[in-house]
Amino acid sequence: MNSNNEQKSIRGKTVVITGGSSGVGRAAAEAFALEGCNIVVAARGKEALDETVALCRDLGVSAMAVPTDVSIAGDVQNLANKALQFNGRIDIWVNNAGVMSSGKFEEIPMDVNEQVIKTNLFGYMHGAYSVLPVFKKQNEGILINNVSIGGFMPAPYSAVYSSTKFGIRGMMECLHGEISDFPQIHICNLYPQIQRSTGNMHSAKYSGLDFKVPPFAADPRDTAAKMVELAKRPKKDLFWISIKSWGEKIKLITLLYA
Repeated sequence: MNSNNEQKSIRGKTVVITGGSSGVGRAAAEAFALEGCNIVVAARGKEALDETVALCRDLGVSAMAVPTDVSIAGDVQNLANKALQFNGRIDIWVNNAGVMSSGKFEEIPMDVNEQVIKTNLFGYMHGAYSVLPVFKKQNEGILINNVSIGGFMPAPYSAVYSSTKFGIRGMMECLHGEISDFPQIHICNLYPQIQRSTGNMHSAKYSGLDFKVPPFAADPRDTAAKMVELAKRPKKDLFWISIKSWGEKIKLITLLYA
């Protein structure tokens, strides 16, 4: 992927965001809408999606919801097709939908583990599989993957979640090589810290554990701003940890190395 230091305008671009009904996904929809982009949001819950669409339309842009289960390849292909019908092209695709379960590996039901893999790993795979042919036909496009710092650092008591994030990282490393002949197609991997979002607060918990969102968790709107930054100035990897005080730094270091 060619680097480009020039920041580009994304006004009028069509952006597809999975997991767009809450948390980072909704924040990303708002952030891209503020930039004047056309927004297509996807998630399983239609009511929450409609709220995101209303938010974007209130900001003066065109927006559409496509109920989608990213673990199902046909759903994601339908999302790509609907996005193309919406505005004739897809400029930016944000793989963001994800789920998490926490507990001792052998105490988490295997069907729960399998769903984490289907949503997180296969969901991103389905997104790339559906949009890369579109990008190649257009000869341009940006795929942004919200991987999480979990793609480099195992999450405690979340072995399967961690495996999906390491898997996403490996898959996208391979795809970078496959798009090397398309200098205007970019695959950008974002590695933010844990988020202060509903996904983390409501994740499935087992083994009697009840993890709380730590005080140094990032605001989803800050993570969304990093997505916009990648869209304007694409780069292969962006690591982002927002630490605002020495107290938070000490808590983070304690968590990582305890």
